[in-house]
Amino acid sequence: MATILKVTQNALMGVVAIALTAGWRPVGVFAAATVVNVVLALGLAALLFGGFSVT
Repeated sequence: MATILKVTQNALMGVVAIALTAGWRPVGVFAAATVVNVVLALGLAALLFGGFSVT
C-alpha cells in the first residue's frame, strides 16, 4: 500500500513540475478551446432546437 501511495505522489509531483515548467500558455489554450466549444455547442443547440416547443 505504501508503494502505491509513493508512486502516486511521485507522479503528481511530476505533473506539477511539468505544469510549472510549461507556464500559463497551456492553461490559456485550454481555456480558449473550452470557450469555443461551449459557444459552438450552444449555437448548434439553438439551431437544432430553436423551433421546439412543449404544449
